[in-house]
Amino acid sequence: RGAVTRVLGAPGKLPVEGARVVAGAGVDEPFPELVLAAAAALPSGVRPEDAEGRLDLRHLPFVTIDPTHARDFDDAVVVESLEAGRARVWVAVADVSHYVGAGTELEAEAQHRGCSLYLPDRAIPMLPPALSAGTCSLVPDEDRLAMVVCLEIDESGRIVDQSAAAALIHSHGRLDYSGVAAALRGDFRGRRAGYLDHAAQLDALREVAATLRGRRFGRGALDLDLPEAEVVLDGDDPGRVRDIVQARPDRPIRQAYNLIEELMIAANEAVGRLLQNAGVPTIWRT
Repeated sequence: RGAVTRVLGAPGKLPVEGARVVAGAGVDEPFPELVLAAAAALPSGVRPEDAEGRLDLRHLPFVTIDPTHARDFDDAVVVESLEAGRARVWVAVADVSHYVGAGTELEAEAQHRGCSLYLPDRAIPMLPPALSAGTCSLVPDEDRLAMVVCLEIDESGRIVDQSAAAALIHSHGRLDYSGVAAALRGDFRGRRAGYLDHAAQLDALREVAATLRGRRFGRGALDLDLPEAEVVLDGDDPGRVRDIVQARPDRPIRQAYNLIEELMIAANEAVGRLLQNAGVPTIWRT
């Protein structure tokens, strides 16, 4: 015997199919009131006591680079040029752990959800919007708490020094992949005029990423350049799916993606080495 607990609607409609996927994942889209209250009670900005004991990196011109329609900004990057062809790369990730403590309502709900869910018409975050799109989002022109990995890289792409720390950063720009791709080929027309301020930094990031990529492929990495499924919504009825097509970004945009991909891989590998060297048990993804 069973009981009907919820009626989602007629199959085939985008809102209904989205609700079916979410229900199948065991997630309720609205957050429980206790969780929303816990998020609302947290500070919306960085307080002096939050910054104590952290590296102050606000002078570095960090930028975020994400898809055009990204809803939150989890990571930021910056590179410094050193002598003898070396570079110092900083990779920052929003320090969620500062706000989501062990054993709290927020942590329990995040564990229940497991991840953020991205649907064709919306995203369902793992954390309430006050955190996911606010305090823990590396939005431009705001101080934010982050965990950072610092990599010193020689001209051959070898990591010669690495460290990790809790830090205070300040994003100097919210960039997107198509804008970065245009800037890297010298196109600063129209709305991309603002990318001129970041042109030198983007060139330096591209150079470092290309060096890292060459070294990674030299040791046997695979390039899985696979198309993704793109859901095309009806222009007159956004609740109706018109088609599902194979989508593959063009070469310049792929290069912009690769720029961030290489830095994130290098940062993850560095964290792995740091944990391994310290004898800290951790979860590995191969």
